[in-house]
Amino acid sequence: MLFKQHAKRIEAIVNLSNDEILQSLDKLETCLTELEKSVKQVNKQRRSGLGLFGGAELDSYATVLRKRLQEIADSSLLPYQVRAVDISGHIIAKHFGHYHHMVGPITIAKAELLAKMDRIEESNRLYSAVVKDFLSILERIEDIDFTLDQEDENMIALKSLEIAVKRLEQQGEIHGENADIPVLSKRIAEFRNRQRQLATC
Repeated sequence: MLFKQHAKRIEAIVNLSNDEILQSLDKLETCLTELEKSVKQVNKQRRSGLGLFGGAELDSYATVLRKRLQEIADSSLLPYQVRAVDISGHIIAKHFGHYHHMVGPITIAKAELLAKMDRIEESNRLYSAVVKDFLSILERIEDIDFTLDQEDENMIALKSLEIAVKRLEQQGEIHGENADIPVLSKRIAEFRNRQRQLATC
């Protein structure tokens, strides 16, 4: 481990009870601030081992912390969850930005957190970005004549597109650059149906 100090801080937080975490926001603040500093450090080393392995390590810490906070039904923790998502997002964008199956889930995670905070416009911008950038995934796989495993990178990326399309459709955001949302929704559903049919053959 390149950043053992973070592991200790995060372990100390995630092992607290829900009430103790809510009473220890100063520790949570310090933990996130130090993680953010380390992200800036590794992102300067894009093509080195420190950048790749250090980035992956910091992403794992941020993910553990975010998932623990998600277990607590308290809206005061949402901004901290967004910061944890951003830590992962900055790392992924810098070192793994060409992998749709990594970019998609973290973008959707942030969009959903922003929606919970009533930052709907920002949330919808992220959903729209996913639709725009991930359309090529659907185009790549929608006519294949064999089944894809749910853990396949294309299927993981498609799930992000599917969620983004569904959220925008639910909110009636089907105008302008999102005018094709109903068509995309139908195409995804048809692909899913074909995959189910192929699986039974």
